[in-house]
Amino acid sequence: MSTEEELQKLCKKNVRTFYHYHGGCTKGSVVDKNYRVYGVMGSRVIDGSTFLESPGTNPMATLLMLGRYQGVKILQDRKEASFSNP
Repeated sequence: MSTEEELQKLCKKNVRTFYHYHGGCTKGSVVDKNYRVYGVMGSRVIDGSTFLESPGTNPMATLLMLGRYQGVKILQDRKEASFSNP
């Protein structure tokens, strides 16, 4: 039987997640700082693939916060555009 410490070492060395992908379309490579996709008008990617590095915790909370922030930003941009184009 393995000790608890041996099991912890085994898990730390071998257990990985394959469900929280990141880095596939990082800011600057595929999307700009406002998460707009280069060359595709009206499209944004607010997804874990835009993270250069994985957050230290489950990325879901970070993604929810980022989504909310970008949603507010989209609404502000639309409001500003409607005032500049009467």
